Amino acid sequence: MKAQLVSRECTGRAGLCNPVPGVILDRPKGPAYKDSMRSPAIKSQLKIRRSFRLTIYILCGLAAFHAAAWYILADQLERGIARWADERRADGWMVKHGSVELGGYPLSWRAAIDSPELARQTGDPGFQWSGPAIVLTWEPWRPGDLGFEVTGSHDIALGTHRKLTKTNVTLAKGQGRLQFGPNGALQRLSLLLDGATLGTRPEQALLINRVRAVIDTTPATQSTSPAKPHLIPSVRLNGNIFGLTLPKGTVAPLGRTIGKLVLRGTIMGRIPPGRPADALSVWQKSGGTMEIGHLELGWASLIVQAGGTMALDSSLQPVGALTGKISGYNETADTLVTANLIKPGAAMVAKFALGALSRTPRGGGRPQIEVPLSLQEGWLYVGPVKLLRLPKIRWH
Repeated sequence: MKAQLVSRECTGRAGLCNPVPGVILDRPKGPAYKDSMRSPAIKSQLKIRRSFRLTIYILCGLAAFHAAAWYILADQLERGIARWADERRADGWMVKHGSVELGGYPLSWRAAIDSPELARQTGDPGFQWSGPAIVLTWEPWRPGDLGFEVTGSHDIALGTHRKLTKTNVTLAKGQGRLQFGPNGALQRLSLLLDGATLGTRPEQALLINRVRAVIDTTPATQSTSPAKPHLIPSVRLNGNIFGLTLPKGTVAPLGRTIGKLVLRGTIMGRIPPGRPADALSVWQKSGGTMEIGHLELGWASLIVQAGGTMALDSSLQPVGALTGKISGYNETADTLVTANLIKPGAAMVAKFALGALSRTPRGGGRPQIEVPLSLQEGWLYVGPVKLLRLPKIRWH
């Protein structure tokens, strides 16, 4: 079949038009055309085009499905927050917050909660908390986990309902993760805080550069007789504090800044709810202890690494027996003498006795000693040497 395109050339005032030869197009037909369409190259190109279009359709469908699923799960997250608040209110808690803004699309679900407030209205210990905002992060592939982020100034009150001790915590940055069990109870708390200031007045504030902590409320238990509940682990702690600066005016002969404090331990026996002094008294009378796997202190030239067992005496003061490695003891003894905390004679005896026990590590470094450490009757003993009086703890 031929198609002839004809154009016309118009001349004169009458607008007479004369036909002008056009272009004749021949459309392919016949067996030759069909054979050409059967060639492998043409077939491959057509197949690629069909596959490309199909891929585009599938991707568009998946994108639409993901968007719909994201909004459905975001709605469930918002409903879950409201349901949790209602359950806490039913348990006697006060829960308030401002607006809830959802975000995180496309790979996570975030809920920014403005002006949250939480307070225990019945029972002890009393607790109150309020902050500027908290951001919760949830991922469907970890349904029992909930991440959180906090910054700014937070008001916290602890104690009893008759007497709450209020303080303020200001954070440059805080983040962590909550892990819940099948019954909704908190099983594990992971926490990382940067630039923390504790205290209501700047001159009495405690400064911390960084805190990293993990609290596990369901540690693995061994087969223990129910008649010996004080041997059942209840809480496992793993904490690191870097750059702890004590408040101004604190008597700190080694300096106000403690470079490093590490604690890994397990609380044996259950500490019941209630006022801190009452709860700890019950725990102490039942034989509760704290097994310390690793305790490390880096304060000025003093470095202590220890492990052992600690508990509370009848006055709720710490007692314990540990085995430790100590370095920097000579410099520390001199500093304590300068601060008039120990007498020169006692320092000389301590330096002589500890020096006789010291060993230089194989890899080099400062000499260190491995000696028993004990806390009893308000004193710290290094071996047989009565070294330092400990401040009394008041459990408000």
